[in-house]
Amino acid sequence: MKFTVEQYDTAISALQEAKKQLIEGTQDKGCGICGDCCHPDSCGHNPLYAQYLCNLVSDQSKELHNTLHYLGGFDRFMGESVGVARVIKP
Repeated sequence: MKFTVEQYDTAISALQEAKKQLIEGTQDKGCGICGDCCHPDSCGHNPLYAQYLCNLVSDQSKELHNTLHYLGGFDRFMGESVGVARVIKP
């Protein structure tokens, strides 16, 4: 994916506005990025918030992946399956 100059300008402008509100301490007076009543740090138009959400989803998906490996018996310890799938009915 390639971004346009306009998209970079919009992102930079949003970050500058959020930074300005942080410095001035006016974050509780509405969002300078979108003009709504949300907080600039949790605004859907804030690129830093978008990056935070992407990192959060990535971390959660890695955790889910590892849990599924454990539950499926794909994890091994000394050649034996570990996890729920290791239970063998006699």
